[in-house]
Amino acid sequence: MRHHDVHLSDRAPTGPTNGVQGTVTRQIYLGSHRDYLVQLADGETVRAVTPSTTSIPAGSPVWLHLAPENCRALAH
Repeated sequence: MRHHDVHLSDRAPTGPTNGVQGTVTRQIYLGSHRDYLVQLADGETVRAVTPSTTSIPAGSPVWLHLAPENCRALAH
């Protein structure tokens, strides 16, 4: 999954979703967008890119939505 395909929100999703909760560990403002690193409960880190209008500080809980058409299952 490309980091541009990950939707980041500070609110829990409603209804059925393909999502996971995590904590922002880093947020960098890059002018036209923001680059986030989010740590999941299992220790994995996911990168997400959002419009610059989204501003969630490090340490905040967030939800990541992963659209099924952009996911690939891999053996671990």
